[in-house]
Amino acid sequence: MRNINWLNFTNSVDILIGGSPCTDFSLIGLRRGVSGNKGELIYHYADAVKQIKPRFFIFENVTGILSHSTNPFGILLSKLLGTKYPLQPRGKKWKNYGF
Repeated sequence: MRNINWLNFTNSVDILIGGSPCTDFSLIGLRRGVSGNKGELIYHYADAVKQIKPRFFIFENVTGILSHSTNPFGILLSKLLGTKYPLQPRGKKWKNYGF
């Protein structure tokens, strides 16, 4: 994911399904969040969506992505929307978003 030129696929994909590995978000994993080697791939997935511009996309991961202290879900949403700062959940974690 780190070395692919996603612009080669711009407007040629109807649905993009993927996500970053769950190990850095999972409750039974390493819990490094977006600072982990695998968790930081969330940024690359967001770049892929923005550059490919699919009609639809599905981001698949574990529920820990909604409660991790590094706010990976808020980071993903902000990258997709182009906002300057990560979106923040009401309360301490995102609830009922896609699950």
